[in-house]
Amino acid sequence: MDKSLRESLIQRLIQFCETNLGSHSTYSSPTIPCRNSKGLWGKYFLLLNRTGDIKIFLKEVFCSDTGEQETFRSWMLVKDSAWDLVRVEKYGQSITLEELKKELIDLNNNIDKLHPLIGKPGFYLDTEIQQGEFFIEIPRTSASRRLSGRVKKESLLLSRGALIVSAFVVLISFSVVAINNGRYIKLKKATEDINSLLSDYNAATEAKFKNIDLFISTTIQDLELLIKDVETDQATFEFNRRNAFINVMRLAEELTRNLPARKEAYKLIAENIMEAHSYGEIIYEISRLPSEEYQARILLATDRQKVETLSRLRPAFSHLLYPVKLAEEPNNGKGFRITSGYMDKRKDPLGSGGVKPHYAVDIINVSNISFINYAGEIIRQGNHPGNAVAVTDGVVTDINFDAGYGWYVEIDHGLHSTVKERYPDCTSYRTFYAHLAQEPELSKGEEVMANQVLGLIGDSGISTGPHLHFEIRIYRETGAYKSPDGRFDKIDPYPSKMDQ
Repeated sequence: MDKSLRESLIQRLIQFCETNLGSHSTYSSPTIPCRNSKGLWGKYFLLLNRTGDIKIFLKEVFCSDTGEQETFRSWMLVKDSAWDLVRVEKYGQSITLEELKKELIDLNNNIDKLHPLIGKPGFYLDTEIQQGEFFIEIPRTSASRRLSGRVKKESLLLSRGALIVSAFVVLISFSVVAINNGRYIKLKKATEDINSLLSDYNAATEAKFKNIDLFISTTIQDLELLIKDVETDQATFEFNRRNAFINVMRLAEELTRNLPARKEAYKLIAENIMEAHSYGEIIYEISRLPSEEYQARILLATDRQKVETLSRLRPAFSHLLYPVKLAEEPNNGKGFRITSGYMDKRKDPLGSGGVKPHYAVDIINVSNISFINYAGEIIRQGNHPGNAVAVTDGVVTDINFDAGYGWYVEIDHGLHSTVKERYPDCTSYRTFYAHLAQEPELSKGEEVMANQVLGLIGDSGISTGPHLHFEIRIYRETGAYKSPDGRFDKIDPYPSKMDQ
């Protein structure tokens, strides 16, 4: 590769790190929107960490809109007489020297996109460039450097064998010609020349084999030294991770009881630090430490390790899917949480002033949470709230608008054997989906399939924000509720948790 270009790109990287770290040990850049090779949208940002005066770690982090983070690339700079780049990993795999130029150019292009924002005031890792995008591709692992020695040796063996075979073919050909033409003397001379040629080649090949053996021996020694360095680095990492955990826990203990959300958030971040696998993950967790109580509430409400998502809850009947999903994502309950559970006591949404049990579950998209106000209320806006989907096959029995429920759909699923076994007097069971964003494009009597989209999650009717009100109704003569089709009871859609 062009050495001068590589060196200039490395120097630009070093200058970026020193400029933004300054006298500090950590630095987090603003974010810019991006999309990875799987098609997931999220945010890209850089994390810098200085260890003493001799090491700088740079992490390129991709954070999806659903809250999942992964390290795209990691760079390590070491200072001897001057700073130099000594290690580069992409998705946890070391890159080859041949790939370095491409990765350096890509990193410098990303830094160029960040420059317009650096130095501007931001809000808690939420500053973005509103226009433009770039893509992160899944890397192709190259094994060229690891296999180069073996390929070289095998090619020598193949060349040697091929030459010997060729020589004997030539020898036999000469024999036939000599016998047929009585030119035995020329044949003898040709044989001597071939033998001499083979002898010279054997001597040269042996010398090359010795050089290969020396190369392999030296490489093994280098690998042994590298393993020792890795073991030393791992021990240092374990010490620093433990130290960071202790310091954050100490901060949590010092917070007063008047700051309960911050205290809980600090403890959560400390636990995340103890599960970190790299310096970049530790730096990311520390950068999330909230300085205000409302910021702590946002973190506790949106952190996937803290929020009990639908994926951790067991449906009332094993054959049911989850009633919500995001477009182009599987129906697995991830990214959604219950904000008001079955039988939770809450203020009457009809404004009576009283408190009544909630015989349903309210479900929201975690990434749709914008912020939590000082009263502890979740403000839901911004990202796509998701889709309401049929939990299993059925027939639409009711579709209408209600002042309280807004746009709703009721689906009859007949009588499944599992339901009949648990509720012997049941004549049928139905599911109910309310607060849809608009009138569903369905009609009474229409058949729907499991996982079919019924409509966009919304906040029609009486609602505090976009969410899905979901019920399971058991139709039977003794039911507490009455509809034009008969009496029914409402049961808990998620009565237990998944096995851990």
